Amino acid sequence: MVIKAVILDVKGTMLKRPFIWGPYSIVKGIPEMIEWLRKRNIAIFCASDNLSDAYAAQERLHIDDDNILFAEKVGAKKGGKKFIEYRLYSG
Repeated sequence: MVIKAVILDVKGTMLKRPFIWGPYSIVKGIPEMIEWLRKRNIAIFCASDNLSDAYAAQERLHIDDDNILFAEKVGAKKGGKKFIEYRLYSG
């Protein structure tokens, strides 16, 4: 089986915050993992129920805009099959 894409949860996996409205920081090892995935042409998606968390990941980790998945865009909370179906059937 060939892996073509990964979907990573933003909160706690890619980014963390000390407080609800505190500054974001990148979780240790994530930039290196993303670079490793990119070198192997594996698409990287980030999933969040929160729009601001999703776009913070995009900004800090340079995720393509089309690969930002959040509840309002997908039409469901993260973790469900709609997140996967959204990319499979939307383009």
